Formats: sequence, structure tokens, C-alpha cells
Amino acid sequence: MQLHSSAFEQVAAVIEHIITNFDPNLCCSIGNILFPTPFDAVEVPEISVKDYLGRIREYSRCSESCYVIAFIYIDRLLQNNPGFLLSKLNIHRLILSTVILAAKYSEDEYVDNATFSKIGGIPLPELNLLEAYTLILLHYNLRVTTELYYQYLHELELLTLCH
Repeated sequence: MQLHSSAFEQVAAVIEHIITNFDPNLCCSIGNILFPTPFDAVEVPEISVKDYLGRIREYSRCSESCYVIAFIYIDRLLQNNPGFLLSKLNIHRLILSTVILAAKYSEDEYVDNATFSKIGGIPLPELNLLEAYTLILLHYNLRVTTELYYQYLHELELLTLCH
């Protein structure tokens, strides 16, 4: 991938790479016990992460920075919850919930949850619960400093060069 690809493309590429290195049947683990999270789908969605992000981008009209912030939230969630494992079963719903939070945090105008529900193919009541659960897993910390944003943007650029 070239050095000046968009932040959206970088986020999509890095998440795709991470997910392809995990067993799609893993969910969340405590000790040796695996159990599903509210983010887990019954089956692996047929749509790729890149196409799913593209659908969100097309219909939500979130800025490029929104996807970087969503990526920061995913990383923060994983740091806060070491037993939570990304998988092909949970990444789509996690992406949607973090993009929603990123849009609400950083965008002046954003689509409502009913629209995000249609975009993401998730019933509105379930999406509302996923958003609340994401906030809990993030310890309600949505703050992203300018320095942190640019640090992640730079790291995304470097990671996409490596893959």
C-alpha cells in the first residue's frame, strides 16, 4: 500500500490483517473458557471488513478522522479488556459501535442510530445495547488528544506499509 493512502484505507487494511490472523471461532476468554460476547454474530458475515467499512463510509458520510478514532477505540477496548479477542464473528459489530461513538464524539453532524442500524444491518435495539456495552468496555473514555490521534495515524501508515 502506498504511503499516502487514506486513513480509511489504512484502518481497513490493518483490521483485515488482524482478523485474518485469528481463529474465527474465538470469542472472549477467561482462563480456558470461551464464551460469546454481545458483539458476536451467529455466523461469520459474508461481507469483508473493508466492504463493511466502505458501506458505513458511503452512507454515514463520516470523515476520515472518524475511522482513525474508531480504531483507537478498538485498541483501547482491547487494552482495557485483555480477555476480549477480536474475531471474524465480532469485528463487524465492534466496528459499527466504535464508528458510532467516534462520530458522536468528533463530528459536528452525524446520522442517528436508526440510520446506522440500517447501514450496519443490525436491529436498532441491539445496536443501542452494543453502543452502551462499548462505552462500558471503554470505561466511558472517549477522549482522543490531538497527539494520540496523530500517533495512531502515523502507526497505521507504518503498519499498512508492512503488509
